[in-house]
Amino acid sequence: MSELKKVYLAGPIANCEDSECCGWREDLKRRLKPYFILFDPLDRDYRGCDLSSWESVRTLVSTDISLIEDSDIIFANFTRMGFGTPMEIKHAYDMEKRPTIITVVPKELSLSPWVVYHSNVVFREIEEAITHLVENYAPEDILEQIHYGY
Repeated sequence: MSELKKVYLAGPIANCEDSECCGWREDLKRRLKPYFILFDPLDRDYRGCDLSSWESVRTLVSTDISLIEDSDIIFANFTRMGFGTPMEIKHAYDMEKRPTIITVVPKELSLSPWVVYHSNVVFREIEEAITHLVENYAPEDILEQIHYGY
């Protein structure tokens, strides 16, 4: 059996409602679990936490950085514009062992040339990005098992 690739789910969290930051992540985790190991920074949901100390901020960001550095793929979904997701993309882009960066920018948001430059591929629809991810990075043997019902 092939080794599963690790995917970091980047996307806005700060100042977001659950519908903006949780729904798409839960959907992806449900749909992609057979094909990938998924890292979700929202598993440590910091919304409502006290981030007034340097130590709490450092711990939060350094944990995310470690997950990014351990990932083969960054799946960045811009449900809205924010600060963290572009920083995560830039960090991944600058790594010596650069992961593949797949970015989704919905049609209602304008494309930033900076995001396009630092991504391997950009989609305007999340379904297209999911299809690309599975067709290009899911292990063949697992795809066959699921397709043929083994």
